Amino acid sequence: MQTETLGDSYYEYEDTGVLDENGDSDTKGIPHNETSKEKNGTGAPAKGKDGDGSRPIIKYASVNNFKKRIFISNTDMNEYTIKLTVNQNIDDCRLQVFISGETSNIDADIISAYSDSKKLKIMQNVICIGKLYKGFPKVIKFTVDSDYQCNLEVKLYANKK
Repeated sequence: MQTETLGDSYYEYEDTGVLDENGDSDTKGIPHNETSKEKNGTGAPAKGKDGDGSRPIIKYASVNNFKKRIFISNTDMNEYTIKLTVNQNIDDCRLQVFISGETSNIDADIISAYSDSKKLKIMQNVICIGKLYKGFPKVIKFTVDSDYQCNLEVKLYANKK
């Protein structure tokens, strides 16, 4: 499973490992939206399928109106805790974690993540949270692979169904 951020959107797709003649991922199997002006496959519909039709392309939209508090909870293990509170119910959400940089952000290498004593799925620097409920804080503990303590930033995304 691969992820990609583009503007305020976040995408998940399956990496087949096939490269084209330029060394880029081969996207010829991704359906193209014929009404789009784009001709390189980027106009795929939100409910499109990948080449063999077995997996939908999932688009996530940025959630901007939420409260968060991030702090380091175990300095020896580089464990961080984030408390999230959203203003709407979200069925399927993702938390993207970055190490703050002076000129740009760097993806954080997340080793593990837990909420309510349950292990959460991690894809690159993204934690799959699942459901969030309006007004109910969600506490997530996660460990970052780093030799030093980091200032972290996060982006929250919700599945656009």
